[in-house]
Amino acid sequence: MRADRLEEHVYRDWRPVEVLDAVRERLKEKDSKTLHGGPFDEIVVVIHTDEPVISPREYESVLRYDIFCGLHQITVAYVFFSYDPEQQGYPLVSLQLERSPPVSS
Repeated sequence: MRADRLEEHVYRDWRPVEVLDAVRERLKEKDSKTLHGGPFDEIVVVIHTDEPVISPREYESVLRYDIFCGLHQITVAYVFFSYDPEQQGYPLVSLQLERSPPVSS
């Protein structure tokens, strides 16, 4: 690996409120993009996490029952976890979205 490509690995002990805030931030960022080629029937966002302390067992209920508001474009969103040996698969949590009417210019 080239020296200019080395990544710094930092451990973070996430708390539920921080995870929800990070998901909100990423959804808002994706929702603010200018999309080309529409109109689209759906806009789907998948947020992947590979954080060791954000386990699907602990965070599925935190993510599933929160409502993510203020989105204008995104119609469907998921959090996708890395392989979970307990579930023998890749857990996927569907997020509840509350869309806002489009902002007129």
